[in-house]
Amino acid sequence: MLASLLQQTTRLRVKSLTLPRPQLAAVDTLRIPAFGYFWGSFGLTNLANQMRMMIVAWLVLDLTNSQLWVGLVNGLPGIAIAAFSLAGGVLVDRASPKAVLIRVRLTMAVAAFLMAFLVTARVIEVWHLLLLTFLASGVNGIDIVAAQVCFRSLVSKDRMLNAMALLRMASNLSQIVGPALGGVLLAWLGAPVALWALVVAFGLALVALNQFPREKVSPRETKTSVLHDLGEGFRYVSRTQHVRWLIILGGVLILPASFFPLMPSHVRDILHAGPETLGFLMGIYGTGGLLGSVLLALLKDVSRKGLAMTAAALVWSLALGGLAFSHSFYLSAACLCLIGVLWSVWMNNMNTLLQTTIPIEMQGRVVSINKILSQGGMAWLVGGMLGAVLGQVGTFLLAGAVFAVLSLVAYWRTPELRQAD
Repeated sequence: MLASLLQQTTRLRVKSLTLPRPQLAAVDTLRIPAFGYFWGSFGLTNLANQMRMMIVAWLVLDLTNSQLWVGLVNGLPGIAIAAFSLAGGVLVDRASPKAVLIRVRLTMAVAAFLMAFLVTARVIEVWHLLLLTFLASGVNGIDIVAAQVCFRSLVSKDRMLNAMALLRMASNLSQIVGPALGGVLLAWLGAPVALWALVVAFGLALVALNQFPREKVSPRETKTSVLHDLGEGFRYVSRTQHVRWLIILGGVLILPASFFPLMPSHVRDILHAGPETLGFLMGIYGTGGLLGSVLLALLKDVSRKGLAMTAAALVWSLALGGLAFSHSFYLSAACLCLIGVLWSVWMNNMNTLLQTTIPIEMQGRVVSINKILSQGGMAWLVGGMLGAVLGQVGTFLLAGAVFAVLSLVAYWRTPELRQAD
């Protein structure tokens, strides 16, 4: 099976190479008016959310002088994201995804307005921040599902991977720019101005979102209960082989992502360096993710998406092995950069397959199930637990081996993944 995979990998081709000017594929996609406005709204929303988390963390620390409260206010809303995402899948499948997006982003704007008002009036308390952050994070879980379903109707199938890469590129940039911008506004102009900037960002996102045609997405009426619809979504995943394997691999992704909680000990105990080296290495990982998204955004499409995912998983596992045995800053940096690139390649291809191979009436529920099982926060918990039992080397080797083996089995057992184009 492995020899066959390697032989097929040599035939993996990039469709966009047949284009006269493939470097303009991203520009051509952004020139689609509906998608251009959607991309702008998506980027502004992600930027505002990243700013919000940074500003709220500082406000909570200022109010309580407690790291525990900082963790609770920004950590507990993860429960809301999981719960709201599942409900969001049903909402999206029952109504227009655009209408859902407008409502949830309006809710986020209202939460930001209330936060800014309370801080400006100097009556803010920590429970206000916890409640409003819980609300904003919860509806953001719905936003994630609705956004993934909504843009499917805005671009053609052959531009789906390119559009997905553009969205991930916007997300990568917001993770870099958002906290920095929030910190600058907070330090230079104060918390009230920083929070009112969030209101403006969410407002602009709503304006941009309202520019693409409503008729692109049509509501789907239903007379069944929410529980029935959720059960139908889980039954669809369980009986559809390629979807089931994509969801399983999405859930298993927390294993190769388990390097996050072990990086501080890797830097301190193996590289014998300080927190500035940790920050630099994680920045290199983020740069790799951005680079992967940019490279995919420059291409119109990639053929053999299932093969591309499997090849990325195998190289990713090798990079984890390199990181496990690395005693060099430069080798660790190279491995992390490669992992960042492969993360983008794997995620973009996986999400594209979910977008293009699932009936539109099931998309919301399937995307929400995938979101629940692939919660990034679980990687921190799993990595920390495995690290305590197996150590850093054992954890990285186990994570890489499991991810590689399951990826090979999924590719071997699933014709849809082998034939996906």
